[in-house]
Amino acid sequence: TGGEVKANIVFSPDRIDFGIRELNSVSMAKKVTIRNDGAEPLLINKLTATAGFFIVANTCLAPQTAIDQGETCNIEIVFKPNMPRIWAGELHFLYAIQEDRKLHSYLF
Repeated sequence: TGGEVKANIVFSPDRIDFGIRELNSVSMAKKVTIRNDGAEPLLINKLTATAGFFIVANTCLAPQTAIDQGETCNIEIVFKPNMPRIWAGELHFLYAIQEDRKLHSYLF
């Protein structure tokens, strides 16, 4: 049938908090787990974090790694503030299910 394939992507935890940091100090890494609750394999092609946040490890990226239904992958993120302000971050990733490509964001 020619319907749209929808992703069912679950993040754990649903938010991460790096607490109060001194300027230019690097936090301990926080792990985010992505679980594919959809019916089709999930292929993550690109991961980026917004300014001040850095991906230091991950098991999610393609080229040949598909996350099957019910399977997980992990991303580790650190925070290094470079100016005094209230910070909010986002993890952006480009993914594909079958031939359908989409962009998704995770807020932290």
